[in-house]
Amino acid sequence: MVCAAPLLLLDEVAAHLDERRRHALFDEIGALGAQAWMTGTEPALFAPLAGHVQHFAVEDGRVTRVLALPSDPDAFEEFWAP
Repeated sequence: MVCAAPLLLLDEVAAHLDERRRHALFDEIGALGAQAWMTGTEPALFAPLAGHVQHFAVEDGRVTRVLALPSDPDAFEEFWAP
């Protein structure tokens, strides 16, 4: 029997957490060994995950993989500017 890793779908998971709690949440999710899909409207909240995850952007109904993200949360605003 083949067992697959669990899949977590987490919508706006980081929106109302302070930095300490976001880091703790991301650590716990990583320790699960699960595949996690997290959504958010503020990409900077996911800066601690840069280099460890795949990022996708959804705009005008299109999903695009973002190949590289800045690891500095302050750089996100400029990175995502239209």
